[in-house]
Formats: sequence, structure tokens, C-alpha cells
Amino acid sequence: MNPELRGNKAAQDQWNRWCDQNCIPEKWGGVGTDACHGGSATGTVGCLCQAGVRPIDPIAEQRKQSEAIAAENAIAAEEQRVAEEARGAAAEKVAAAKQKIEDARRAAEDKRNKAEADHATEVEREAERAAAEASETRGAEAIKAAEAARAVEERRAAA
Repeated sequence: MNPELRGNKAAQDQWNRWCDQNCIPEKWGGVGTDACHGGSATGTVGCLCQAGVRPIDPIAEQRKQSEAIAAENAIAAEEQRVAEEARGAAAEKVAAAKQKIEDARRAAEDKRNKAEADHATEVEREAERAAAEASETRGAEAIKAAEAARAVEERRAAA
């Protein structure tokens, strides 16, 4: 680490990234891990690698990032599926509640219509009974009148 960069965190972070990318084996395109042990081989950057630390494999790092993104996407997809199921269940409950209300309304309407029909039927029966009684009374009076007329006729014929 360059001692002149100790007070400038942003600059030090930038050079740390440079070291991470360049203090790798020469076969991978870096300056070599030996170059970063003393700090003199990397010029003013002054990279110092910790002993025993292996270089970062960019392919493995990319794979890890891809797997992490895939895992996050899978979690998000599962959360979305669960949310959709919850929305569907809620919609079914709402539909069932609406159907129950409609069924209750229809039952009340049917009950009211039946009560009205029963009342109308009772009124008709009462009217028919009253008409029958009136008819019987008129019929009895008509029979009496016919018998009286026959009696008068028989008296005239006998006289």
C-alpha cells in the first residue's frame, strides 16, 4: 500500500482494485504475484499482497455472481408465485362471499314471493267459499220460490 494514499480512501480503493486485477500470475496477464510482495515492482502503486492469498479466479467469481443472481431470481419467482396464490385465494373468498350474499337475497325473495302467493291463494279460497255460500243461499231461496210458485200453480189448477 502506498503510504501517501493512506489519507485518501477513494484513491486507495481505486489502487486496491488495480492491485486485485494486476497482481495475478503472468500467465493470466498480470504482473505476477512475486511483483506485489515488496511493493517496488508495481511502481508508485506500491501493491503489497498478503502471503498465502490466492489470486481471484474471475470465471469462478462470475459463476458465483450468476448463481447468486439466479438464486435471488428463484426466490423472487417463488415469492411472486406465493403472492399470486394468495391473491387467487382472496379472490375465491370474495367470490364465495358474493355468492353467499346473492343466495341469501334470492332465498329471501323466494320466501317473500311464496308468502305473497300463499296469501293470494288464501284470499281466493275465502272468496270461493263466500261465493259458494252465497250461491247455496240463492239456490235455496230459488228452490223455495219455485216450490211456492208450484204451490200457487197447483192451487189455481185445483180451483
